[in-house]
Formats: sequence, C-alpha cells, structure tokens
Amino acid sequence: ASSSLRPSGITKQSFRVVDVITETGFVSALSWQKNSNILAIGNREDQCLVVKVCRGNDSSVNTNILHNVERSDWVNAVRFSPGGTKLAIGDRSGLLSVFLFVVVEQGEPPALSSLQNITMEDNILDIQWAPDAKYLYVGGEDYCITVIGTSKWDVLQKIGRDRWVPFLAPSRGGSYLVS
Repeated sequence: ASSSLRPSGITKQSFRVVDVITETGFVSALSWQKNSNILAIGNREDQCLVVKVCRGNDSSVNTNILHNVERSDWVNAVRFSPGGTKLAIGDRSGLLSVFLFVVVEQGEPPALSSLQNITMEDNILDIQWAPDAKYLYVGGEDYCITVIGTSKWDVLQKIGRDRWVPFLAPSRGGSYLVS
C-alpha cells in the first residue's frame, strides 16, 4: 500500500482492490468464516449470500456463490460463530436465524441447514457470539441487548437500554460485553 500527501495535509492510504463481487446488491453486513475464504454478505435486497473467494491460476480473484438465503426484509447483521460451524442472520423484521454450516464432503460446498429461528421485537442491527459460542448477543431497535443461550436457544436475559443497540463487542475472554 502506498500513501500520498493530500493538499489538506491528510495522509490517504490507497489499497489495490482485488475484486468486486457484483452480485451482492447494497451491502449491509459482512462476516468472514474463521480460517477460511468464505464470506457471508447481508444486503438490502433481502438476502444473505455466502460466497467462496479464491485466487485463480492467473492470480485473479474469483468468487463463487455457495448459498443464497432469501429473507422477507433487509439483512442487517450476519455473523459466523467463533468455530465457523454456525451462521447467524438478523434482518429488519426482527427475525434471527441460526444455520448449521458444515462440510459434508470434501470438495463440495458446505451444507447450510436451518438450526433455529427466534423473533426479536424489532429490527436487528448487530449479532455477536461469545468467544466460546455458548451465548449469542443481539442488539437492535428494540432498545435491548438480548442474550440467547445456544444450548437450548432460549432468551436468558434482556438488558434494557435508553437507545437502539447498533453495535456489540464481547471481550476476547468473554467476561465483558460492550454496547
């Protein structure tokens, strides 16, 4: 990456764009699967696309859509679990869906099967997993942080806030959750 000094005195970094995935529509959320080249893309065309990004023999970047999960409303949040075996998708209608994401056969695209659907009270803006994947945290326009236990997929706690919850950040050890 190179940098150049702009007239206003601000240093601007320039990076080479390696590929543009044109089938994504208006992107609203992104999540890479851990230790892989698989990317979940939420968009405002009511979809979550799961794509594989790879480099071709000529060093070009290629993308292949593995799954297209249709929704009834904008997909605002997508997040792979820390181990990469689950994918959580949240949309503007308040529907939270968790999918099992596993490789069934080497060389074949990973299977995506519905594991759980939970309806929140309003638009979902962010989803985060606890580092051990025992909890799923959901923030949105319902003025709550919702804590979901992943062993039974039940709501364990709703923490009221005085505003929307657009961002969540669990600490690496899982002791803290910031919104």
